[in-house]
Amino acid sequence: MQPAPGTLPAPSFKPVYETSTQLEVTNIVNGGKVSLSRNGVPAGIYRCWGGSILISGLAPFSTTDSFSATQQLCAGAPPSPPGTTGVQPCAYLPAPTVAPIQAGD
Repeated sequence: MQPAPGTLPAPSFKPVYETSTQLEVTNIVNGGKVSLSRNGVPAGIYRCWGGSILISGLAPFSTTDSFSATQQLCAGAPPSPPGTTGVQPCAYLPAPTVAPIQAGD
């Protein structure tokens, strides 16, 4: 019998801006089940095959919204500590940048 896995890392978020309808949850283990909450209310459970997951189709965000996410790998195992984020105003969006030119462009 194998020992139980260690504690999973808390999920992280890429920056979230007001009026957006999608967010990216990162730091997810391969096969993790991500539970997302918005303002303390469950917003959905999503499977991730490692790395990150882009969650779309949410109602537009406002600066008063807060998000939290946990991940769980095995049924009956405890979830990870929660990762949390708030929503930044549109004025905080970084300036666009041009990607480097690649062969074939």
